[in-house]
Amino acid sequence: MKKVKICDLTLREAAKTARAELSFKEKLEVAKLIDGVGADIIETEEFSGSKADVLFLHTISTIIKSSTVSCPVKLNVNSVEQAWEAIKKARYPRLHVMIPTSTVQMEYIAHKKPAAVLDLITELVSKAKSLCSDVEFSAMDATRSEKDFLVKAVKAAVDAGATTVTLCDSVGTMLPGEVSAFIKDSFESVDMTQFTAGVEFSNTTGLGAACAISALDAGVSQIKVAVGIDNIPSLDAAAEVFRLRGEALGYESSLNHTRLSCACSQIRAMIHPEKKQSTVTREMDADFVLNKEDDIQTVAGYVEKLGYEPDGDEMAQIFENFQRLSQKKPIGARELDAIIAGASLQSAPVYRLKSYVINTANLFSSSAQITLSKDNSELCGISMGDGPIDAAFVAIESIIGHHYELDDFQIRSVTEGREAMGEAIVKLRHSGKLYSGRGLSTDIVGSSIHAYINALNKICSEEA
Repeated sequence: MKKVKICDLTLREAAKTARAELSFKEKLEVAKLIDGVGADIIETEEFSGSKADVLFLHTISTIIKSSTVSCPVKLNVNSVEQAWEAIKKARYPRLHVMIPTSTVQMEYIAHKKPAAVLDLITELVSKAKSLCSDVEFSAMDATRSEKDFLVKAVKAAVDAGATTVTLCDSVGTMLPGEVSAFIKDSFESVDMTQFTAGVEFSNTTGLGAACAISALDAGVSQIKVAVGIDNIPSLDAAAEVFRLRGEALGYESSLNHTRLSCACSQIRAMIHPEKKQSTVTREMDADFVLNKEDDIQTVAGYVEKLGYEPDGDEMAQIFENFQRLSQKKPIGARELDAIIAGASLQSAPVYRLKSYVINTANLFSSSAQITLSKDNSELCGISMGDGPIDAAFVAIESIIGHHYELDDFQIRSVTEGREAMGEAIVKLRHSGKLYSGRGLSTDIVGSSIHAYINALNKICSEEA
């Protein structure tokens, strides 16, 4: 059986569509769902160099457990270097160089003549290879390219070290019967055993999935799909082909067909605003209440009911937060979802909060005593401040011996009622970069402290 790699483009393509714009949390959720169904590669949107991009790539690199994280770069060496810094902590990182090879797109997108484009391919792929062992080169608009030039472009990418070479039918005009000859002609000057050959077909005519399957017979072993994106073949449609005809055709994938349908439904609901009432939301409306006596197995069951599949370390963090909050109030679906979201955005903790004591009144300055743990040692700080939260932050700074600029601080209610959970967002600036932390608690001072420590741990994690 031939193993076919599945590369998912949902995040990349959703970023190009205004109506499919996803929030930070939704992007992370999409990535976790795609990882959970067994896709081999998750492709992010093109790296822009913005702080939001860097934060997202840092975060996704820590939560994706099985899939390769592929980051497309802009057409310059600086973008390659910055993208690598953002994804290098991923378990399986990949840099993706996408360059047009048709005459019209070389002129209007790359603004270069054919000879200069060949030099650019060599330069960017070589640079990416010097940083990352897994490098993909995509020939954009390959089906409208001059055959001789496309052959040279493929050879240049392979010689420069590309481990995957993808041919793209960007306009979607190719028919399934034309695919095999096109693939063989394009790769005629290279040894296809040296790299993974891939294809990306537009679904303009509705034949994208059929074209991708046809390409497998020509030696291709990676195909690109997406969920809820009209112009890309759908992940579940391709999966159905492997499920029903894979054995007969001699192809297999790593997709988990049991999880696939539910995951795709959840992703489509996030991408299409008119379908926002997702499976997760409907499950969250379920009437259940957890309390401090419930053990980790019980909590894990309800976490799964909400549509999440955390690994052991994530579940341990979720249960730790659950235990802390359940001492103060029962935990329902909305509270549990907020706890899960908070745990998913946390960095590996260098500092942990052991305890805090806050004294405040209108007649004297507020004071805070904070105890943190680091490397199995307890560290204590005491400080005065202009209010309880300021006192707490200054006490933490006295422990770590460093002052960070507080760029932003926000608090809001996550749930309703007198015992509502409060969410705090703390943004610290360090060396020109912004680090965001999030905390949840029924005590708004407590949530603020947790948010500060979360941001602090992100700084420590990056500097490690």
